[in-house]
Amino acid sequence: MADADTDAQPVDQDALVADIDRTRTELARTIDAIADRVSPKKNVARTMEQIRRRTDRAMEQVRQGASQIDPLVAGAAAAAVAVGITALFLWRRSWSVPRTPRRTAGRAAARGRRRRPGARGPGTSSRPSTARR
Repeated sequence: MADADTDAQPVDQDALVADIDRTRTELARTIDAIADRVSPKKNVARTMEQIRRRTDRAMEQVRQGASQIDPLVAGAAAAAVAVGITALFLWRRSWSVPRTPRRTAGRAAARGRRRRPGARGPGTSSRPSTARR
């Protein structure tokens, strides 16, 4: 049994050439589309255009809705930012304060314990200091 597609049929030369040209044109379009998608320069240009459009839309919404911002929400947002910045500065400051052996000696004495002779507090090295005096 022979398939219907494999049966010998009379071939029209002009139809065959037209079909090849049509296939070649479609293939060229497909390759151009793929090249356009993978081109870094075109990707950057496309992304920049999207950003411009989004920015323009956002700016237009801000212009139209600037009077619609609730003062209570704006105040709460400003307070949250202020608290966050203050917490950040305090946290960074707490890491920059050096730990001294006297603090641990004072804590040990307050608890009624005596320090062992030669014991060092936290934050100090057991090696002798190499700093010049």
